[in-house]
Amino acid sequence: MPIARQTKHVSGDYSLGADDAKDNVEDVISTFGANYLEAQGGKFLMFLDVEGAPSMSEAYYSGWARTVVSHSSAFSGGAVTIIPGVYATQGDNPTWHALAAAVAAGVPCEGVWIARWRIRGCGTPLDFDANMGLVRPSVALPCDILLWQYADECHGGDGFDCNEINPNIDVPAFLMKCVLPPDTPTA
Repeated sequence: MPIARQTKHVSGDYSLGADDAKDNVEDVISTFGANYLEAQGGKFLMFLDVEGAPSMSEAYYSGWARTVVSHSSAFSGGAVTIIPGVYATQGDNPTWHALAAAVAAGVPCEGVWIARWRIRGCGTPLDFDANMGLVRPSVALPCDILLWQYADECHGGDGFDCNEINPNIDVPAFLMKCVLPPDTPTA
């Protein structure tokens, strides 16, 4: 899953968001190759990492999200479209308010990935919170919750986080928007 990790920039302005989006798009398309991505369906999610401080601004997200879509198509000659999503902690209300305002202004958002850790480290996977009471932010979201990160730091700080797909979405359609690495790395 491509994750745009310029977390310290997310409180910035439209121009900074657009500049970062160009770098993010070019990195993903150059890493995998436009031909490979087109053969895999050509439409992929990229999440803007907002975890931590600062919270995301509406202006930054607007510049980033609009440019992710437009620049991915332009950079790949129309072969690939990258669609934006947001990864943030459940309690980051300023980020969720900014996202809601941006989407209300016509900015795209394919979905969100919520970090709400219920356990630390490795453990038995939790059942997905079907009523979303533990996962859903208190701010009304303008797009679906696609993923829930329920644990962090499995195997320590250099380990990995544990996530679940929301079983209430169209899971096959979601998986089609994930980049599967090729069998053989491209040069």
